[in-house]
Amino acid sequence: MTKPKVSRGEIRGEISKLRYQRTLLETHCLNIKKQLPAWLSLRYTYCRKGNCKCTKGHPHGPFTYIYFKRKRKTLCRYIPLKKIGSTKPYTDKYHSFQENLAQIRKINERINFLLKRWQRANLMKLPK
Repeated sequence: MTKPKVSRGEIRGEISKLRYQRTLLETHCLNIKKQLPAWLSLRYTYCRKGNCKCTKGHPHGPFTYIYFKRKRKTLCRYIPLKKIGSTKPYTDKYHSFQENLAQIRKINERINFLLKRWQRANLMKLPK
């Protein structure tokens, strides 16, 4: 069984498209300036005081908490409502940056695959 012919032009064309996509992602990453390496989440809380509604299954909240890593531990802090607007854009930028990096890694893997495919198609057999 023979291998399907690999066209240099097809591989070059696909790599060119991938490099263009990677350039757009890189440019987007370089335009993202201040970032906050954290994420926001809503949480309900229980105070468990005497006859409070939370002791009857109706928790307080939801309240916004910010989660972040410090010394390999995930920590969280309550964020007051008035500070959410000044925090969220920076956490969103951080996540956007991370998503772009993941896409850049996938593009690089695809380019690697295409180049190795080209190499395999053009390998000579060793003489006996």
